[in-house]
Amino acid sequence: MWTPVTFTSDNSVPPSRSKHSAAVHGNHIYVVGGRNGNWPLKDIWRYALSNNTWEQLHPTGDSLQNLQEHTAVVYQDKVYVFGGEVGFSSASESPLWSYSIKVMHTV
Repeated sequence: MWTPVTFTSDNSVPPSRSKHSAAVHGNHIYVVGGRNGNWPLKDIWRYALSNNTWEQLHPTGDSLQNLQEHTAVVYQDKVYVFGGEVGFSSASESPLWSYSIKVMHTV
């Protein structure tokens, strides 16, 4: 049975989106990019399962491109993001990005 998760009004919550990816690491869910209406997104959010809070991450290093319809997995403390569409392009791309969870750095 599905149960809705509600957030208090003082929490920061990511904007609505589709065509994003999500991956779980420990007690957190990482949500990457996607599309908000007509606009591709390049943000990274982390949801803490333990206390029901969202946090927008601002990694150092290279800036993530606007990605949609991509996939993400976690392996050895890194979130790997692969493929999808970059920006407003409808052509499929093959970029591979990694985000170090411990260092908060995009490569």
